[in-house]
Amino acid sequence: MTTTVRCCACTTRNCSNCICARSHRSCTNCRVGPTCQNKDHIHEERIEEQMETATGPQQEEDTTEHGIQQPATQERGEDPPRRYWQAMSLDEAKAVTESIYRKIIEFSPNNICEIPKSNATIDFIKEMEFLIKEYTNGTFLQSIALKVVAILPHLICQKTHSKAKTSDNIKAIKRRMDKWKEGDVDGLLKEAEALQQRNRRAIRRKKEIDRCTRFANMMQQGKVAKAVRLLSPDECTGPLPLNEDTRQMLREKHPPAREAAPETLFRGEYHPPPPEIFESITGEKIRRHALNTKGAAGPSGLDADGWKSILSTSRFGNAAGDLSKAIADLARKLATEDCRYIEALTSCRLIALDKRPGCRPIGIGEVLRRIIGKAIMEVVGDDIKRAVGNLQVCVGQPAGCEAAIHAMRKIFEEPECEAVLMVDAANAFNNINRQATIQNIKIKCPSFAQYVSNTYREPAKLYINNIETNTSEVMASSEGTTQGDPVAMAMYAIGLLKLQDQLEHSKTNIKQVAYADDLTGAGKIKDLRRWWEIVENHGPPQGYHPSANKSVLIVKPEHLDLAKESFRDTDINIKAGGEKHLGAVFGHYRGQRGIREVAGEQMEKRAEDSNKHRKIRTALSLHGLHFRCKK
Repeated sequence: MTTTVRCCACTTRNCSNCICARSHRSCTNCRVGPTCQNKDHIHEERIEEQMETATGPQQEEDTTEHGIQQPATQERGEDPPRRYWQAMSLDEAKAVTESIYRKIIEFSPNNICEIPKSNATIDFIKEMEFLIKEYTNGTFLQSIALKVVAILPHLICQKTHSKAKTSDNIKAIKRRMDKWKEGDVDGLLKEAEALQQRNRRAIRRKKEIDRCTRFANMMQQGKVAKAVRLLSPDECTGPLPLNEDTRQMLREKHPPAREAAPETLFRGEYHPPPPEIFESITGEKIRRHALNTKGAAGPSGLDADGWKSILSTSRFGNAAGDLSKAIADLARKLATEDCRYIEALTSCRLIALDKRPGCRPIGIGEVLRRIIGKAIMEVVGDDIKRAVGNLQVCVGQPAGCEAAIHAMRKIFEEPECEAVLMVDAANAFNNINRQATIQNIKIKCPSFAQYVSNTYREPAKLYINNIETNTSEVMASSEGTTQGDPVAMAMYAIGLLKLQDQLEHSKTNIKQVAYADDLTGAGKIKDLRRWWEIVENHGPPQGYHPSANKSVLIVKPEHLDLAKESFRDTDINIKAGGEKHLGAVFGHYRGQRGIREVAGEQMEKRAEDSNKHRKIRTALSLHGLHFRCKK
């Protein structure tokens, strides 16, 4: 007689605990009852294998549609039963998951196909939903769930070749999902590695696309701002080779964690708000934030367009809606509970761009984190604005930059104002003291604290790929904020509050405003000198390192000699003309006019060179470049 193992003890058709029923699939075996409709039996050989792995009546397990074996019902008071993934213990599953993850982070996201509309894709979406729910519900798979979510796109959604059609992608996804359900993860990984090798060779053979063609392609895709930046002469030229010099520059850009100095902390107690304030995060809002998200893919390979697709209810119906709800539950959990095992959510791809001279590190995080961050900011945005005040305009105030520009221009025109000092910091967002910032957020904005603590408490892993050797290296981001994170600006603004309190007008007689790390003060030259000394002395303990050679003192012409005398022992640039300030032109009228003329000449020359290309000429006639010089 064949022995069977139940996947749940339910005898009703609408079982809410049975994973098979939640996936709209037949159970492998249910208790026979008058209303049970799931009577499909598994093969005798599969059952005998399961019985051999079980150690007792309470440890009998059964394979589900998600490739994960579920334990039998356990009575309260006993040790937790073992959970299996692909017939392995949880410890073995952790090791295998980590091994696969370390391999897929070396993959290029360029080989991920456009998500097609098919039943196989719906199975893929349901798998993502299942794993996110496993993490949110705190099951035995919680420690690997988010990492498996990051693995799936590379294993399931890669193109078989560069010219693959939608029908080819649908067949490939269906075949791979069948392998996933059977537990053939090794086969999926071997296929993914082979496809990546062919993709790398194709990239090496591909000729470099000239600037005009890239411009035309971006304009056709609607990426106007990105296309115009290609024509700017001061843009980065591309990624640097991963040699020892690049590694050294990246290490300098990502300093180790530092202890928070007592003088950088606000005093007070942390009173967390009621978790009900985050109940407004719903699946519909998650879907809306996904539609408004742009950008490249993180280590998982699924970019913003991919997430828009799988969260589209018009394409995937209830499956997309259920995934949106699961992400909303995850967002509420991250905002209200102490969470672990989120390394896959906070990891980034790291690219070192050539800054000419120097290096500009670009961290590309997971799109899922960006979507969740936007949902969190929608809830706590007003709390952050109240905590920061009106002197830091980078946290979502309407027309914040414009307000800062016009305020400083008006102050500069006052007769008693002699100069304006614009301070810039070195490597600002990577240097802000993370420990002090988290503590100050708890005091100043408690509703924002739990999410920041969860995502920034541990160093984030940055993976940088070496194209020449097809390997990856890992760096740790222990200080500062993560680039592209929607909460980064708000976190940085609160991190600088202590410094801004020491620079306030009542203590320094200087009128100030700040946009993130760009501090601007206006007043008498002697007062500005003392203001600069406060920034130099009190900024570094908080992670704000003012850069004198990047800072500019705009002086009225009649006070130029006094300014040179007062700042003679600094490397601050002193100008009596004009200078760019937050994207606009600031200073004396003649100086403003000179900057506009130089910028206009540069852009016109670039446009003239590009005008030889027919597509560029058409794009320029439609959109123009003059708006870059109007500011």
